[in-house]
Amino acid sequence: MHHYNSEYLNTSQEMFNESWLSEYSTLLRSTIWHMTSIEGIIGIHQSGYIEPNLGNRKYTYSQSKNSYGKLKNYVCLFDFYSVDDDEFIYTFDKWKGFFSCHKPFTIALELNHKFLASDLIANYIAREEVGYKKVWIPYVEVWYPKPIPVFSIRKYFVIPTAYQKKEFIELTESELIEFANDYLQN
Repeated sequence: MHHYNSEYLNTSQEMFNESWLSEYSTLLRSTIWHMTSIEGIIGIHQSGYIEPNLGNRKYTYSQSKNSYGKLKNYVCLFDFYSVDDDEFIYTFDKWKGFFSCHKPFTIALELNHKFLASDLIANYIAREEVGYKKVWIPYVEVWYPKPIPVFSIRKYFVIPTAYQKKEFIELTESELIEFANDYLQN
């Protein structure tokens, strides 16, 4: 059982309730997620895999260079499916920015939890292996030890992040690739 700072948990709940992401709570809690950029989705499409960032691509956040995922060369993911409500809310302030971190669009990939489940590296493993010497998000961040094949992506979402209204816009893989290519050519 976790011992949460109840004041912080209540504040996190209020922040979540006021956030645009609260509208998508059921969707978020249904599975595992990976975020990428427009350029990233083109790379995923070309290679056929979601691959770990081995330092060959720009990091979204500077602290990623010192992350557990980077240390282990894992693909970094969010598992909102396996955590309880308090864990989901308590860490909201730490994960919310990933859904709007790429401008002008963030690509959110909904992954097949059942396909990944047997090889997922659970959150507590990072704490056991490195404690807090490396960066990782408690409870909700998990990792995959090898490239993830694109057939494990269930749904593709574009999130317009440079606009006042943020929302999940579902596209098929081909629609998303066409959208990304058009965007990059203009």
